[in-house]
Amino acid sequence: LQSRGLGDVYKRQSWGTQARILLPSDGAYLHLLLHVTEHVYQARRRTLRKQIEDLAELLRAFLAVESSKDEDARSGQGLQRNMGQVAAAFLDTDQLAQSLGAHRGGAQLAPEQRVRAEAILESLYQALRASDAAYAVVVHDGSLATETWDQKKCESVVHEDPCRGAGELFEVRARESANLFRDMHIAHLLLENRYEPHRHDPWFERFDWRGFTQEELSHLPTVVAVDSSEQLVAGHLSSLSALLRSDKPVQILASQSPWQNPASPDEESKGEARMELGYLGMGHRNALVQQGSFQQPEHLIEGYRQALESPHPALHVVAREDTAQPDRDWLVWEAASFSRAHPLFCYNPDAGSTWARRMDFTGNPQPP
Repeated sequence: LQSRGLGDVYKRQSWGTQARILLPSDGAYLHLLLHVTEHVYQARRRTLRKQIEDLAELLRAFLAVESSKDEDARSGQGLQRNMGQVAAAFLDTDQLAQSLGAHRGGAQLAPEQRVRAEAILESLYQALRASDAAYAVVVHDGSLATETWDQKKCESVVHEDPCRGAGELFEVRARESANLFRDMHIAHLLLENRYEPHRHDPWFERFDWRGFTQEELSHLPTVVAVDSSEQLVAGHLSSLSALLRSDKPVQILASQSPWQNPASPDEESKGEARMELGYLGMGHRNALVQQGSFQQPEHLIEGYRQALESPHPALHVVAREDTAQPDRDWLVWEAASFSRAHPLFCYNPDAGSTWARRMDFTGNPQPP
């Protein structure tokens, strides 16, 4: 902070009670991603809950109207039950039933559709009663320190191949939400009198995350795969490529040393080209790719925000701290940015149809 001239601005007494100083060795790039994820997910969760509440109320009223069409509902006892004891004390419900006669309105809902509508309404109520799920699931190889995490809000899953494990876990979490989204779609069709079982049921039987809208995808807990560039290149490259091609909106966090070649981290690079995961990720075209550094947290946060709004997978290649000489991390990161050994960029396939619109090099230091 002092080096940026902000020492007097960020004073201890102005911080909140939950404030925390993040050091690079604490995996700050992951904590930043989880912080942005929680902020975005909470807003989306409130939106989804409001949608479920409104839909449940409309479906309840819809079923009440359908119940009023029953012959029993128009009998003396049915009218007395619906009107209540106070109203029934002043009215002759049997005489009123004779005056009303048979139902003369719209056609009644088919019995099987009515049963399904009642089951959907109960499903919506169950979704409202259920406790909030974790906003993120972090898949890693077991090397992360997760003691400081709130496991109720952010789950930790250990897998030998984080990218493969994240893809499998995403499908599991998507299947858990598919029933809710399917019920919501059918409820809308019932309310609009457009539900045709012979036409819609075959499609809903195959309904999975590929049929989700972009908004529905955004309501799923964020799955984050954390791995190092060295391990990705050494044995997990096929899993990384498969995940980037799958179009599953999974966040992939790859840490790398800005001055080493991930393909040969323990050897001197004798003139061979350096393995660049960021450029490799852009070759998949439909994946959002960000290369950043904790030295520029604003750039990282903006890339995270764009990735969480995208329906595509995202690869974040982040400069890792040097645990052997932690006092020189900031110098190395600055030098890596100035020398373009680790340039900052963000490739967003949703930003436009040309490479010029998709590429953003904001944050890189410019030579005088």
